[in-house]
Amino acid sequence: MEREEQIRITLVSNVGVLGDSFKNLEKMEKTVIETQNMGIPSDLFIFPEINITGGFFSGGLLSNSDNYKKSAEEIPNGPSCVEIARIAKENQTHICAGLIERAGADYSISHVIFGPEGFINKQRKIFPQNPNKCKFFTPGKLINTFYILGHKCAILACADWMEAETTIVAGLEEVALVLAPTGGFDTKMFKTLKNLMCAKALITDSFILASFSHDGSGKQEIAGALAFSPDGKALLYANRLIGVDMVHSLEICPKIPGKRWGGFESRVDFLNNSLNSYFSKQKKDVRNR
Repeated sequence: MEREEQIRITLVSNVGVLGDSFKNLEKMEKTVIETQNMGIPSDLFIFPEINITGGFFSGGLLSNSDNYKKSAEEIPNGPSCVEIARIAKENQTHICAGLIERAGADYSISHVIFGPEGFINKQRKIFPQNPNKCKFFTPGKLINTFYILGHKCAILACADWMEAETTIVAGLEEVALVLAPTGGFDTKMFKTLKNLMCAKALITDSFILASFSHDGSGKQEIAGALAFSPDGKALLYANRLIGVDMVHSLEICPKIPGKRWGGFESRVDFLNNSLNSYFSKQKKDVRNR
């Protein structure tokens, strides 16, 4: 049963150490402990995209494939996942963190959610790379929804919350919260990202909360955190200095999911009708050539 009480969420934009999961986990635990001891404990921590890996290696994905493979582990029983589970349990909170997942011969950019009781869910990034340029990472196929404190959630990492298809699906799933761990962006892109996230909050009719990672640039300021309410109101819009960790907490009251934009069936019917008309037109055009 969905609940309407307020929950406290902490967005962490930290400086990662590339390829050093031990140091990144150490920093994660320190941040969680310090935040929980400051006053009002947080119900959920959202860390940047693949923060356990320390972010993305500079250069192309294929040229760094060996580095990503070395950093990869299984979910939910890999060593980093075991540590995240321990930190969440000892601090009685939920943690959204990212890493490179290994599953057989496949490698994925994945994000996990752990709570006080252990592993809750994982999400493989749907758009991990430009498929016309690179096919190293295996993309996710579905958006895996889950519940935190009775609220329906989804994880849309970086490109996944920016793309139309994935946010439409999240809207169809009628989620109350979109957790959006994101890569690094220079502040010159921040206004564009702010406008885009506002639109995505309106499309999904949900809260969207993003933590940004270090982008490796020499600029003094980079994107730190963004958060928007279902009505498109900016709740948090924060930059941070290069090399400086940033932690922001906010309290929200998630909506009980309802029939959004006519509900699931109505929107699927519309898409089916539109696509059927489109494909019929395409076939007709081919016959007339």
